[in-house]
Amino acid sequence: MLNIKRTNNFCMRVLNTTLNEHNDLLIELTKIYGIGFTRSKKILLHLEIPFNSKLHNIEELKKEELRNYLNKKEKTFSSFLKRSVNNNIKKEISLNTHKGNRFKFKMPVRGQRTRSNNKTNKKKLSSLMDV
Repeated sequence: MLNIKRTNNFCMRVLNTTLNEHNDLLIELTKIYGIGFTRSKKILLHLEIPFNSKLHNIEELKKEELRNYLNKKEKTFSSFLKRSVNNNIKKEISLNTHKGNRFKFKMPVRGQRTRSNNKTNKKKLSSLMDV
């Protein structure tokens, strides 16, 4: 006999993320990469959906509206955001900038101290320079 996993009927799939219909919509939207608590509030305000509402209590028209809104704004979050961040890092590395070298050698990029922190990566860096 085949083991078939049954998917829960109380789920909604948006931008490669499964949203549970029994939890608050405000919290569930934060599961999507690039959407935090504040952005989730703004989305629900824009669509005139109450914050404490659950997905299974919302009518189908509002669900479709939410799905369309998220698909329209997809460039600011989801996999597109991940891709653009990775492309920016690769560009810095390929241009051989100071920031790119910090990324390449896994050192702090944004000015964090390295005198007491990041000793392991500094040891690795010095061993690379010796060769």
